Parts: sequence; C-alpha cells; structure tokens
Amino acid sequence: MWAWGDNSRGQLGSGTLVASRRPLQVDGLTGVVSVSTGWDSNLALRADGTVWAWGSNTFGQLGDGSTLDRTAPVPVTGLADVVAVATGGFHSLALQRDGSLWVWGQNSSGQLGNASFTGRTTPFQLTGNGGLLFGFGGLSAIAAGESHTLAIRTDGSVWAWGSNVSGQVGDGTFSVRHSPTRVQGLDGLATVTAGGRHNLAVKPDGTVWSWGH
Repeated sequence: MWAWGDNSRGQLGSGTLVASRRPLQVDGLTGVVSVSTGWDSNLALRADGTVWAWGSNTFGQLGDGSTLDRTAPVPVTGLADVVAVATGGFHSLALQRDGSLWVWGQNSSGQLGNASFTGRTTPFQLTGNGGLLFGFGGLSAIAAGESHTLAIRTDGSVWAWGSNVSGQVGDGTFSVRHSPTRVQGLDGLATVTAGGRHNLAVKPDGTVWSWGH
C-alpha cells in the first residue's frame, strides 16, 4: 500500500504529518486487497477480512472508538470477514461476507441510516426496518457519497439514505432520509457508485443510470 500528496491529517499513513510528492509505503500495512478514501481519511481491507484506517478522525470515521487522528493504520474495532469497504466524506461502511452492513462516523445528515442523527466512533450493524431490510445476507454492494449512502440488496433493489439536497437519495424528493429508502425505478442492478452528491449505476444489460446533483 502506497500513498502520496497532502498529509496534514496523517492521511498518508507514514507515521508523520509531512507531505510527500513521491509515493511512500503506508506504515506496517500488507496484504491489502482494496482501499477507499474519504475526505482526509482512508480504509484498507486486508485479505484476512480485517479493516484498517488512518488519517482524520474528527467524527470517529476511523472506527477505533476515539476522535484522534492517526498517522499510521489502526484496526477498525470489531470487524472481521469483511469483503468490501467504502468511505464517504466523514463516514465509513463495511460489508461482511454474510451480507451484513456495518457503519460508523459522522451522521449529521442521517448517512448512517439508523433513524437518528447521532454519530458513532465504532462500527455497528445496520439492520433497518426491524432487521428485515439488511438481515441475513441482504446486501451485495455498497457505496458512499459525501453525506449519503447506497446499498444494493441481493434481490437487485437499490437503497439510499442521508443527505438529499440534490436528490441523491433518488426517491423523487429533496428531503433528508435518516433510514434506508428505496431508489425509484432501479432494480436488478449490477453495481453502483457515488460521487459527492450524485450517483451512477450499471444494469446487467450494460445501460448506465444517474441521479443527483
């Protein structure tokens, strides 16, 4: 794992706050299979299913139970058997092999999806709708925008929550949603990704769909 650029919040993971114009190896992190970057923070998924985080931690987005910035990777508390990670502006997501979704970090726009606006410094499982929505292998893919979140269920339906100032939740309104809401008119999706305030989705027939800012 290598990083370069700004390092004012320790986001290069080099153990210092010194910026670098050349790639530096992230301190002590090996066996990485995927990575996701937030505003000034990062998540890395290792082959053993553990998740590691470093950089800015103002809103607990590193998931280590604190709000202290980290200049080198630390393990995210209580996560194992993870297959995908995603970072928004200041919130974080992890998808486990069983399809369960774990969320933490900033929640001022409801982007954690737990029907509140209270942030968390450690991961918790998002069950939603009495545990029916995301329970028992319910999800196949996740994505995070600046202050909103997207998930695809195994049935191909797309769900979104969080900031909706630009219609990025996709429910036909501009109202904030602090719990998962079904995106209108999209089913059978193959993949989805989120920008700051907009989203793109690919259907199995190869067509691309977009909504938001």
